[in-house]
Amino acid sequence: MNSKTGLFLIIAVGVIISFFWINKEKERLEAPKLEAPKLETKVKDAASAQPAPGKTAETSAAAVIALAPAPVTPTPDRGKKVFMKKCKICHTWGQNDKHKIGPNLWGVAGAGLGAKAGYRYSKPFKNAKGAWDGQTLDAFIANPRKFIKGTKMVFRGLKKAADRAAVIAFLRTLKEQGAGK
Repeated sequence: MNSKTGLFLIIAVGVIISFFWINKEKERLEAPKLEAPKLETKVKDAASAQPAPGKTAETSAAAVIALAPAPVTPTPDRGKKVFMKKCKICHTWGQNDKHKIGPNLWGVAGAGLGAKAGYRYSKPFKNAKGAWDGQTLDAFIANPRKFIKGTKMVFRGLKKAADRAAVIAFLRTLKEQGAGK
């Protein structure tokens, strides 16, 4: 057997093994197909379709509400956790911290847009009017590029309203008597 034939055989065996391995992985990753169980109801007329004695729609709704997860309260502590995961790579928050890629956010809540001294804002940000109230912060944190077209900020935003509310609660603590670091 010459070297070309040997090389061809090695490649052919490799292709065949790869083919079977890929198909095996595909089978493993595909979810099994399950059929939904068929429910049989035996209701003769509307009068017989009444809730069981002692059970009303009101008690059923109360049971569903009791089982639902409790809503997340937007606390400053939760906001700081979200901030640490999503914001601190570009922003500082301590009273005397220097700017990073983004401006230091100490005292930002209630301040004017683009008003942090010593930070080089993009032209659209410099020209923006208004203040960082709750509604403005929420809109900006949800989608910075949509809120201020041309901003340098590359972060795509926080999609969950509860996360945004928590971050805003945290930002509101960053003032003279606030949390800082």
